[in-house]
Amino acid sequence: MVYFIIIIILSYLIGSLNNAYIIAYFKGIDLRRQGSGNLGTMNITRTLGKKWGWATLGLDVLKSIIPCMIGWWILGGEIGVDASLKNGFLGFDSADKIGIFVAGISVVIGHIFPIYFKFKGGKGAASTIGVMLVANPLVTLLSFSIGLLFIHITNVGSITSFIVLGFPMIVESFIQRLYYNYTIIPILIFCLFMITFIAHNKNIVKLFLYAEKPVVIKKKSTN
Repeated sequence: MVYFIIIIILSYLIGSLNNAYIIAYFKGIDLRRQGSGNLGTMNITRTLGKKWGWATLGLDVLKSIIPCMIGWWILGGEIGVDASLKNGFLGFDSADKIGIFVAGISVVIGHIFPIYFKFKGGKGAASTIGVMLVANPLVTLLSFSIGLLFIHITNVGSITSFIVLGFPMIVESFIQRLYYNYTIIPILIFCLFMITFIAHNKNIVKLFLYAEKPVVIKKKSTN
């Protein structure tokens, strides 16, 4: 239980570090007063262009990967999986991924409600991509490629986020439930999805009202 608490707190504090705000700050911009005011990848892309959008995306993904790998390693056998299963590479067990999602949910909550920014952060999509990259890298990379094609065609950021996240979450949930007969991990994946979905509630309303601002990927960056 102590390990769970340490992973949750550490992951939340790491998640609270906002890369979009930091990058924009060093560019002389308060991102909270630009575009949608959101401290995330899409808003910095709209404000500073695709170069800084890619930088933010990469850092937010990395921000999730590190705690998730630590959580996977430390909590790999904490839910009843035989200890012999923890004999894989560096102790990582491909079946028991509870540590990934315990850390991942904490990181995403930290990103959305950062303690360093008065609990007002981004929407958690990039951070959630990092979680799913650790859990199922091949499916997530495939889904990410499809999402890139979609956003280039439509310039709609919120739908792209759900395309990128939805497919690997569904696949991993089926693998955990049907192949390994786990229930807790699909529940954690569902919780992770709902956190991100709720964080995008304003975007979803704007979609229905045809009022969401486009994300123009081809926009030139500001020097």
